[in-house]
Amino acid sequence: MGPTLTQKEFELFRELIYSESGISLNLSKKNLVQSRLQKRLREKSLNSFSDYYKFVINDQSRTELVHMIDCISTNKTHFFRESKHFDLLESRILPELIAAKKETADKTIRIWSAASSSGEEPYTLAMILNNHLEGQKNIEGKILATDISTNVLNKALIGVYGAEQMAEMPQAYIKKYLTSVRGEAQAMYKVKDAVKKLVTFRRLNLLELNASCNNRFDVIFCRNVMIYFDQQTRQELVRKYYQMLTDKGYLFLSHSETLSGRNLGFKFVQPAVYQK
Repeated sequence: MGPTLTQKEFELFRELIYSESGISLNLSKKNLVQSRLQKRLREKSLNSFSDYYKFVINDQSRTELVHMIDCISTNKTHFFRESKHFDLLESRILPELIAAKKETADKTIRIWSAASSSGEEPYTLAMILNNHLEGQKNIEGKILATDISTNVLNKALIGVYGAEQMAEMPQAYIKKYLTSVRGEAQAMYKVKDAVKKLVTFRRLNLLELNASCNNRFDVIFCRNVMIYFDQQTRQELVRKYYQMLTDKGYLFLSHSETLSGRNLGFKFVQPAVYQK
């Protein structure tokens, strides 16, 4: 048993986490914050959450702030999660994009996985994209994968996963894009370089997103992350996504999220999928 998080301490962390990451924690998350941050207290040999709070805000390098947000972030995912999205991408969106790219000077399909977690989503996108680009001349694909958590990004860069993460992956994809490697307790699978080379991983806090950057994306996936933000933060993010999409670009949310009341110019395509 470690120290107990008081209500006053919880409020301090809640305000700090919200201001730095946009993650909105209600009172029901108090025990979660306590349990997840206790590990950091032990590692830093601190006796109270107040001492840890002071340590975080006084760390000029902001390294501990990143560690704290890593602890709070929830990162549970798997390959081909919410498979209807990938069905739409395969059957309609990628054929449309390939046909359009053939008629323009820009020959690159750009996809952004905006909350990439441990890599399952962007690697799923890369596998599907690679399938469609095989045999296509002069058209290439690039996937940007970003997350606020350095821990999950490091795992994604390694690209090794257990069978649990691949429960919904078609066998043809497993055979084509994964290599079996020895694990300590179970069979593990490593993503092949043909998939990895399509993905660039980068740490990004969505609150610091600059919609005026030069990047424009044909497709943006931002799934299972806006549920942690308040209404104002969600609306601002959607506005930025709209600006960062190409004309007729697509935005994918999770099935637990919606643009209802804040579509900002997006057209409904199917549940959790919108087009500019």
